[in-house]
Amino acid sequence: MERLLPRFLAEAATNPALFDAYQEATLTPRLRQFTTRIAHARARGEIRAELDASVVVDLVMGAVFSRFLLTARVTPPLPDFVERMIDTLWRGLARPTGSRS
Repeated sequence: MERLLPRFLAEAATNPALFDAYQEATLTPRLRQFTTRIAHARARGEIRAELDASVVVDLVMGAVFSRFLLTARVTPPLPDFVERMIDTLWRGLARPTGSRS
């Protein structure tokens, strides 16, 4: 991914139709699914009620893009990077134990 993503983004910058096709076929459906899952977790009381699902999605996407676009060559991501990132993020999203809000 650390090699493909920069190449794709460079090509998409000069070929808007490529990015539009990717966005329609892949990005938009996955972002919608992720946002829905966050909203369901909020409705089940698993995460704090005041959280904005789109902000959570941006936090995750930003971390992944940063890791694979900016820092991967300096320190290659560990195989469990995504799992570790989500575990860390979850601590900030989770409803405090015993809280009803």
